[in-house]
This record gives sequence, structure tokens and C-alpha cells, in this order.
Amino acid sequence: MKDVDLLYVRMRQMASSPEQGHRVIVCYDGTQGRQSIGQLLSTYKAHRGGKAAKDASTFEGKDFRDQFSMFKMDPMCLSKGWEGVYEVTKEADDLIAELTEQYLNTTEDDIIIFSKDQDFYQVLAWNDRVRLHNCVEEVTREDVFAACGVPPEYYVDWKCLVGDTADNIPGFPRMGPSLASKLLIQYGGMDRIPDEDLSMWEVSDWPSFRQTLLSWKTDTQPSATALTRNFGKLWTKLVEEEQEFLLIPSERQRILNQVPHCEGLFEPVSYRDRLNTYRQIIMLPFRH
Repeated sequence: MKDVDLLYVRMRQMASSPEQGHRVIVCYDGTQGRQSIGQLLSTYKAHRGGKAAKDASTFEGKDFRDQFSMFKMDPMCLSKGWEGVYEVTKEADDLIAELTEQYLNTTEDDIIIFSKDQDFYQVLAWNDRVRLHNCVEEVTREDVFAACGVPPEYYVDWKCLVGDTADNIPGFPRMGPSLASKLLIQYGGMDRIPDEDLSMWEVSDWPSFRQTLLSWKTDTQPSATALTRNFGKLWTKLVEEEQEFLLIPSERQRILNQVPHCEGLFEPVSYRDRLNTYRQIIMLPFRH
């Protein structure tokens, strides 16, 4: 009951409550809610739910409503004027998003979403009548920009790039929040970012690659300080330790800035299709 009481307090802070004739709808995760997304990404939320969660396409979770029933509470009517919504094959965030779209199209009322899930940042781009509260305070467009470095319109693309540890969505390898926001602002969305910035880079011929680097070193005679300044730890990993791994775009560019003759030894491994899959998962509501 404490959670219900707290929600009453938060609703009143937003000038909204059943006493004022406003509808209160509580959405629950369906026990098979992960399965549709699991068809696209089997490891979706794989760290949440024990061994059974390793394959989201077959995962069946617990019905959260049972916890209320244990305490003699009706989960479909937790309090007077409250409604419950449940669909076995949908997650709660998708139900909330679907209802938001529905009421935007059929009413002129403001819609207030109470959730700690940051994926709801994206709904602030839908319509000025949609408001968001994280159960502590209202979240505004300015708050989203302060947290992510992008406006709500770019939030889905931003999350695709940086990944989501809570949902086990990988994102683009080693791309941090700052670089993601910089690229999105610079190019105007993920679809406009050049392929070379959304590709990992594979060395096609490692012996030739290392020989090219060593020849450059022999010709230019850089100091140890210069090697560290220009290559960081890359020189040690690639040349001295002879490690073989995919390079992120900035590593490839760092090498080409010093040794342009290496350009023909790099082959792109595009991540665009994977990122588009992550976008489909993150965008609310989920659509098959």
C-alpha cells in the first residue's frame, strides 16, 4: 500500500488524481512479454530471470500481479478509480506506449506517464500533451538533453549506439554517450551517420599490416613518446604483442593519420543492420 500511497502523492504533485476525474491505468508485464523481442535478440534481458532467461524467445516470467493478490489486493483495481491492463504477450512499457498513442488520437487531455524506465524519454517527442514523471520528479525535454546530450527525438538512436545494460542491448562497441550524442547532433540521426563511423574494421592481412607499420617506424624513427602520443596502447597491442582484433573507427583513423599506406588493409564490418534491430527493440511500442 505504501507504493500506492506514494503514487497518489506524485499524481497530486502533477495536478492529477482520480478524485479530479482523471483515469489511472496500471500496466503489467505479460509473462510472455519478452518473447516477441526475443525473436530479434535472444539475449534480451538475459541477465534478468535466471537460467531460463538466456533465450528471450522462449522465456516465461512470473506474473507480477500475483504479488498483489497475495496481500488480498486486486491488481486490476488497486485503488478506487484505478484500472489494470494486462496482455500475456506484451511488456508493460509497450502497453503504456500503445495507450498513450490511443489517447493522443482520441482525447485532448494531457497524458502523464509514471515510470523510472528511461526508455520513456522518447515519448516526450511525440506530443506536448505527453508528460513524464520518474516517480521522484517530472522529467522534461531539458532533463533528457542534460542526461543524454540529445533531445528526445534522438533518444532511441542514442540508446541504440550506447547500448542498454538494463535490457542487455549491446549497442555499438565501445561507443560512449558523448560520441553518440556528438554524431547524432552532427549528422541529424543515426540513418545519416556515415557507414565508416558505424563499422568495425578488420585487418585483411595481418603480416602485411604489421610489416607496413614496422617499415613506417624504420623510415620515420619516432621516439617512444611519439609512438605513445600517436598510437596510445595500439602499437603495443598490434605490433609488439601481435594481437588481432576488430578496430573501432577512431582506432583505424588514428593509424591512418600516421600510416596512410595501411588504408587498403582495412575491411569494414558494418553494424548498421544490428543497430536497426536495436532500434526496433527500443522504440515504443514494439512493433513486429
